[in-house]
Amino acid sequence: MKGSAAAVAPAIVVVALLCPGGAAASRNFRSVERAGVRVAAPPGWKLVRQRLTYCLDPSDAIALTAGHERSRALLLVLEDHGVNSLSSYPARVTFRLGRKGLVGGCCEIPAGRAYTFAFRDRGRAFLVYLYASGESALEGIAMLNSLRVL
Repeated sequence: MKGSAAAVAPAIVVVALLCPGGAAASRNFRSVERAGVRVAAPPGWKLVRQRLTYCLDPSDAIALTAGHERSRALLLVLEDHGVNSLSSYPARVTFRLGRKGLVGGCCEIPAGRAYTFAFRDRGRAFLVYLYASGESALEGIAMLNSLRVL
């Protein structure tokens, strides 16, 4: 009996790590779509309906925000329509948190510290800015990895 319980414990840990908050929490994700881009948004994240930038290229594809005024998180995905060559964007990969950098200034992109990514997928080029920390940053990466170009 002891041996079988010991074998089950690591499996429980793996499930807990893959499904933060348990399986019920993963069912609370909802599909959010805008500009031919779809993501699975966790509870607390809301689609930003107004434009955040006023550039024509790159332009807002989808933006989601979470939190309150003091600890706000933002995932901003912009689409580059051709100013830069599509081949200058790396192919899409599994996204991971790296180092935050200072961004802002160009195209009214919010100024601050953010994780940044660039990728191409299905013949489209994207720039991503993730302004978040802690759990919100992990949720932002999960959304980015769920992103589907339609």
